Amino acid sequence: MNTSSSLVADFQPLPATLVQPVWWLSKSWFKPRFYGLEHLDAKRPALYVGNHTIYGFDSPAFVLGVYQHKKIWLRGLADHFHFYFPLWRDALQQFGAFDGTRQAVDKLMQARQHILIYPGGSREVLKHKGEAYQLFWKQRLGFIELAIQHGYDIIPFAALGGEETLDIVFDGNDFKKSWLGKLAQKSGFSARFLRNGEFFFPIVTGYKHIPFLPKPKALAYQFMPRLTTRHKDIHASDEEKMALRDYIQQQIEIGLQMLRQQTDTDN
Repeated sequence: MNTSSSLVADFQPLPATLVQPVWWLSKSWFKPRFYGLEHLDAKRPALYVGNHTIYGFDSPAFVLGVYQHKKIWLRGLADHFHFYFPLWRDALQQFGAFDGTRQAVDKLMQARQHILIYPGGSREVLKHKGEAYQLFWKQRLGFIELAIQHGYDIIPFAALGGEETLDIVFDGNDFKKSWLGKLAQKSGFSARFLRNGEFFFPIVTGYKHIPFLPKPKALAYQFMPRLTTRHKDIHASDEEKMALRDYIQQQIEIGLQMLRQQTDTDN
């Protein structure tokens, strides 16, 4: 999809008449808590890098909470497949999301906007059983390269609670073992349309065992200290970029542990 400059640079947050009802619903259902907000500054754009939870139902509470607390509207990268569906695409764009291409991120950084990215992408959203809070970043370095190129600060953050809102009943591994999954692999359908089985939407249940309705579990978010890339060499080696990426992952893991300890204290 072609991301226009107007979509990127001229975006305006939704009016309060729309934001407040959605925030009230998110706050009532999930009771989100935010820690480390002192690391955020509306006047200092940053790349916010975190862990995605299954189906990403916690993302609206996160985006709206950041806006309520710090008046920062995060522009979130979304998977390409979202933009194949006109009405859904329009809704996401109004919420600030954009097709997650390298060119789009470049434009956003030129426009000095606050950007939200989950390097694990759809793989972290479409988790398998037993994969809660695992990061699946593969060998992605694009977001590191762009941050260094633009001298963008990076703020790692951890999200806790989202994985507990849904129970996986049937996942991608189950699909691969089924007769239909085997047929999909044999015919090439899986490789062509399901990213070799990674792009399978797990069947989940939530509140009162209703499919796809998340449980009203408490959500918590921990922002870690911001990292500067202004003094990084734009010609840094892949090893140096990977070292920075690994450090960001470590910060997210530390953030998750901090949230678990905070949750234990609160309870």
